[in-house]
Amino acid sequence: MKVLSCLKALLLICCSIIICTSCDSCETSSVTFVSEEDERWLVYDQGDTILFENEAGQTLTYVHTLLTSENIPAEGYEATDECVDKMDVQVGSIIQDVKNAKPGLGTYILRRPDSLTVKLAVEGNDTWKIEETTPTYNTLNVNGQDYNNVYEINSDSTKDTGIKRLLYSKEKGFISIDFYDGRKLQLVTYKRRSNG
Repeated sequence: MKVLSCLKALLLICCSIIICTSCDSCETSSVTFVSEEDERWLVYDQGDTILFENEAGQTLTYVHTLLTSENIPAEGYEATDECVDKMDVQVGSIIQDVKNAKPGLGTYILRRPDSLTVKLAVEGNDTWKIEETTPTYNTLNVNGQDYNNVYEINSDSTKDTGIKRLLYSKEKGFISIDFYDGRKLQLVTYKRRSNG
């Protein structure tokens, strides 16, 4: 994944800047990095196309639009502290409808030295943490397709436009999203960018 390799290089540069510009009272600074295994949660890569079907049977095209990375103060530190000598990393991946008519979808990971937090987000709704070590379903059939290690979010939103149910897999990303107002997004296919 070229984008993730570039992300690693960018993180290294940012970390070097942070370490070199940290206050004089910090003897050493440490930065937590994401591992290759962590990166697998960021399913989509630059140039990927994801096709969904809506409740009317129309095909919607989503593309990977953004990969972000930022260092954040480690637990026990605040950004306003005089000396922050431990930094963790948060990385996010966003896909969006090419017509910008449907909500963007995001996956975020926060790597700390001893833990990984994975969150899913739907634009205009909420962000949900998933327990990355315990999928809701080992295997789940959705629209005739079997998916492994599926995570399910059931929201009790009070908004008509809120999320009722969301299905996600580490292999395919967003599989299905049902809204309380009857709207749906069902994964049709996920096309990785060709490297040729």
